[in-house]
Amino acid sequence: RRRHTRFRNVTGVQTCALPISSVGPEPATALAAAPPALWLAPSSPAAGRSPVAAAVEDLADGKALRALPALTRAAGNNELGGYALLYLGRAQLALDKLSEAKATSERLLASAPRGYLADAARWFAADVAEARDDWPRAVEALQALVEQMPVEPERANLRLGEAAIKANNPAVARSEEHTSELQSRFG
Repeated sequence: RRRHTRFRNVTGVQTCALPISSVGPEPATALAAAPPALWLAPSSPAAGRSPVAAAVEDLADGKALRALPALTRAAGNNELGGYALLYLGRAQLALDKLSEAKATSERLLASAPRGYLADAARWFAADVAEARDDWPRAVEALQALVEQMPVEPERANLRLGEAAIKANNPAVARSEEHTSELQSRFG
C-alpha cells in the first residue's frame, strides 16, 4: 500500500506527492521497476517545507509561540510579506500580545493589500480591535471591509452590526443593511 505525503502551502491548499511509479506513460512497468520507498517528494512531512509553511501549520495547530520567529523573519519578504504579516499578527493575537497585533495590523493595512489579502487584513483588524474592546475601531475596520465588497458580505454586515451595538453607534447598528440580520439574531 502506497502512502501519499500531504503538503500544505501558505494559502492552506493541500497538495499530494505522487510516487514515481505513477509518472510516465507505462505505470505498470514503472511500478514493477521502482522500489517502494522511491518518491518524488520527501516522505516526511517536515522535510522540504518552507519555514513559513511550517509556521502557518504550527499556528493552525495552536502553536503560535513556535510560529512567531519564522513569521517575523518572513514579514520582510516582498513576495510573502503581506501574508507573513497577516499570520504574524494572528500569532500575536493568539498569544494575547494585543499591542503588537495592533501594530502588525496597521502595518499590513498601510501596505494597501489587494484581493483576498485585503479582505483578510480587514477581518484581522476587526479581530484585533474586538480583542482590545476597541469597538469604534472594530466598526471602522468592518465598514471598510463591507465597502470593498467582501467574499462573505452577510457575515461582514452581521459582525458590523454587532460591533456597532457594542460601540453604542445606533446609526450604524440600525442601518438598512444590518436590520434584518440583527433582528433575527437579537430579536
